[in-house]
Amino acid sequence: MPDPAERFGQLGDEYESRKRAADALVEGWDWYTWPGLDLRPLHFERDLLKPGRRLDDRPPENRDVLRIGFDARGRLTVIAEYSGFLHGKLHAENPRSCRSASAWLPRLSAAT
Repeated sequence: MPDPAERFGQLGDEYESRKRAADALVEGWDWYTWPGLDLRPLHFERDLLKPGRRLDDRPPENRDVLRIGFDARGRLTVIAEYSGFLHGKLHAENPRSCRSASAWLPRLSAAT
């Protein structure tokens, strides 16, 4: 088993290749209001939140939004967070691993 500190030190070197691999799986992107979508059970209920709503277009740059990438099977693959405080700049990217059928989220229509 590799040393955790050594493994952690390697993650920075792997960022670009992991990002390219995750982005390559994306078949389509959708904009969502914060807090977006989350695969964890009872995530929204536990924090007294409601899931984000799908948006037709990118909202004004002064709003916190998420751009979520879905693969060909409709599974959440990448979450990119944009900050209204930072004038719409990307401030976090989170590739998601969807290795099982349980990690599936439907792409919602804008009316949802």
